[in-house]
Amino acid sequence: MKNMLYEDSDDSADLLARPWPQPQVLPANFQFELPALYLDTVSDFVEKLAELDEQDSSSCGRHIECLKETFSHAAARLGFKHATYHLVKFHAAGSITGRLPYFISDYPPSWVSHYIKEGYMEEDPVIAEFLRRRTPFHWAEIGRSEQLTSRQRRLFDEARDAGIVGGMTVPIHTRGAIAAVSLIPDGADTVAAMDARSYQRLLSLMAFHYHAVAHRRLLERSLAGHSTRRRTLLSPRERQVLEWAAQGKSNWEVASILNISCKSVEFHVEGAKRKLQVFNRTHAVAKAIVLGLLSVN
Repeated sequence: MKNMLYEDSDDSADLLARPWPQPQVLPANFQFELPALYLDTVSDFVEKLAELDEQDSSSCGRHIECLKETFSHAAARLGFKHATYHLVKFHAAGSITGRLPYFISDYPPSWVSHYIKEGYMEEDPVIAEFLRRRTPFHWAEIGRSEQLTSRQRRLFDEARDAGIVGGMTVPIHTRGAIAAVSLIPDGADTVAAMDARSYQRLLSLMAFHYHAVAHRRLLERSLAGHSTRRRTLLSPRERQVLEWAAQGKSNWEVASILNISCKSVEFHVEGAKRKLQVFNRTHAVAKAIVLGLLSVN
């Protein structure tokens, strides 16, 4: 059993269409605050993510598994025994559509199954915390709260029994979505290091780089796997224009066939490019075909 969960919602297409910010940049003196092992780990991690991002996205399942392995390996080198990435989606107006709709995790499969079966997702105080704040935090900050419900306290107790304890979460707030990376320390030395601001900046850097790749793979997986959902990514006219472009027609020829202006064709091509997050017409056609958005003979 792969230790990953994919939930689906009507906002998958909308999220994939949104622009996403570049990973954070660290201050110039940051590199002098950490051991060489940490810096080498981050460098290798970012390089591996870049390689994965350049690979063809037609096999999203395998890419997601590689993403999980890449983060697990880097986290282990930094003293963490588990790493989990969460992606939570929002309506355009900003209201939450549901908690933890997508995640990639190396938590024990037995704990993941129990967590889902018990319906802890909607009550998890860690998720509630990263939805409202932008800075890294220790789970201990919320685990001792007098405001926890009996089920939330039980969640923490059962997580502790499963070895999921003492974690740190790095929130990732972007335009249109909120995500987070949670890490579980493997020893007292790592717990102590998590208090250092430079260490938290390091983890934030890794989290933002990971998000830049992982969110696309998860959303592409959702769109490729559900025909009704993926068809809503592009408008009918955008699909029509790309279908003719896939047959080698120029914008002028498409305009003549559809009896619309060339400016209108260009407008719909640009809209499709933006939603598919590509930079040219050819790439838009190729990605739309891979995602099953076009019916091309």
